[in-house]
Amino acid sequence: MKPQETQNYKVFFNEIIATIEQARYDAFKSMNYSQINQNFTLGKIIIERQKEFGWGKSIVERLSKDLKKIIDGEKVIHLKIFGICDSFIWSIRTRRIYLN
Repeated sequence: MKPQETQNYKVFFNEIIATIEQARYDAFKSMNYSQINQNFTLGKIIIERQKEFGWGKSIVERLSKDLKKIIDGEKVIHLKIFGICDSFIWSIRTRRIYLN
């Protein structure tokens, strides 16, 4: 390559890299927002049903076990992708941020 072509290629290459990095960042932001929204919704549903049906702490452990069976079993979706585990579900319940 000629020097000018080399410089043009470097600019072109950096533009491609910047575009890829921006797309990755945008995807991360979108996924992060979706996960936060999902977690908020799950916590709200759990708290509402605990109040409605008078369920205690044990419902959280049962829910976690049942979710793991379904999601970790034959399904493609994996719990860890969505951050669902016993401690997560219980932390949602104990924070009570959904009651306000």
